[in-house]
Amino acid sequence: LVRNLEAVETLGSTTCICSDKTGTLTQNIMTVQHMWYDDKLVRAENKQMKGPNFNYEYDSNAIGFRYLHECAIVCSEAFFNNSPPESKYEVLSKISDPAQREQEKARIDEEYAAQIKSIEWARRPTVGDASETALIKFYQPIEDILSTRKKFPIKINDDHSESRIPFNSTNKFAIYIV
Repeated sequence: LVRNLEAVETLGSTTCICSDKTGTLTQNIMTVQHMWYDDKLVRAENKQMKGPNFNYEYDSNAIGFRYLHECAIVCSEAFFNNSPPESKYEVLSKISDPAQREQEKARIDEEYAAQIKSIEWARRPTVGDASETALIKFYQPIEDILSTRKKFPIKINDDHSESRIPFNSTNKFAIYIV
């Protein structure tokens, strides 16, 4: 039983209905499944999830893989969020003494920092769009993303802005000058 005539009209003009069972649409979660480099398609198994004894289809030392890795990380704005969730700080509002409040905040931060170290990279909280966070979760166990970015700093313009054009849906590309 449809209660809204506009919904029926919209459904009547629909040519494609997308269904999602992976979480990509419903949860905004993506994972790297395949890579194309050196003229071949390979499965992209996460090194931290599969371990050192797994027979990987890719060679993380191959020059094509390195170029793909470096480009994916340097051109990504995603990062791991190592800050505690805001809910952890709710207790701070009940502490009136500023020194005690700061001490409790430091304890919460320290406890969370220790806790997050035990979480696999693929399951850690991130900030960024789904495709970029999938890339950093895949590449982090291979090489620290901050180290990769440090090797290829984005050039700074005369006006102190970064030499980049972020991805947008109109252009369908991004440019980062390193």
